[in-house]
Amino acid sequence: MAVDWGDYTVRTSVGSGPTKLLDAATAKARHEDTMAQKPYRIEQLRALLARNGLKFGDSDEAIQALHDWVAANVELGDVNPRMPSAKWLSVAVDIGLFLGEVRISKDPHHRRWAYNGNVRNDDVDFQETVVESDTGIASDLQGAVVINMTRLARKDELKYPLTPRDHHRFVEFVNPKFG
Repeated sequence: MAVDWGDYTVRTSVGSGPTKLLDAATAKARHEDTMAQKPYRIEQLRALLARNGLKFGDSDEAIQALHDWVAANVELGDVNPRMPSAKWLSVAVDIGLFLGEVRISKDPHHRRWAYNGNVRNDDVDFQETVVESDTGIASDLQGAVVINMTRLARKDELKYPLTPRDHHRFVEFVNPKFG
């Protein structure tokens, strides 16, 4: 099935390369830019889904339908054929922002977006934009969506096959038991 991209705009970000490798000031600026773009990015996702016949919503069913649509359509990139294309990576960020908002609304312990700059650089979430809990546990939902999307796109070449859990990750991400 071909995706109707319509006027979807690929996300641009501050700095170049993985956030973990940026200097602290640039990583913080990327976080602030991500938060400033959040309403627009979520609207881009809503419009993209509407153009492709999906209902945008925060129910488990709507989020599962989003996941199923991604699984059926995600494409690997030309520049790096081991990762989703630039458009799909942009969609992954949009989905991560949306799922973060859903997570915050569903779970009183996950209360806000935060910049995770106060940990060691060997932490997987170092310098990332995360959803933070009361206990200090942070969930990098954007990163988690990219990982899941990459596994879905590369399903035919994975050393370890997709599991049933791989097909329900987005729903897991927004429910309190995850992270």
